[in-house]
Amino acid sequence: MIQWREVRPIASCAVNVTLARRASKVRSSLARRASFIGRAVGNNLWNRYGPDELTELLRVRPFVPLRLRMTDGRNYDIYHPDQVLVMRGRVDIGVGADPVTGVLERVDHCSLLHVVRVEQLSAVSPGDKLPPGDS
Repeated sequence: MIQWREVRPIASCAVNVTLARRASKVRSSLARRASFIGRAVGNNLWNRYGPDELTELLRVRPFVPLRLRMTDGRNYDIYHPDQVLVMRGRVDIGVGADPVTGVLERVDHCSLLHVVRVEQLSAVSPGDKLPPGDS
């Protein structure tokens, strides 16, 4: 048989008021975050590219040069699909290729989470501008 007990307040009114204030602060904090996320999505700040989307762009024939824009403001100009190695969670980008030999100066390893936008470049060869890579 179930026995019912009288329910008594565990804490005093002052503690209940404190808990209510904390709850309202949490609600307002969540509202601010939701507002930021809405603005970020509306401004295309969170357009994340996965490996499949990036690979599709690199497989287009004839190849169209691309510019990868990163979250920290860096840009990578891609003039040949072999300049990029796409993996599940990151992209390796060859930077500073010699126009004559094609030998790379360095490789930058970037998380795919940091690729904000991919833009098409005009059909300009890397020799027509200053050193390719970070612009």
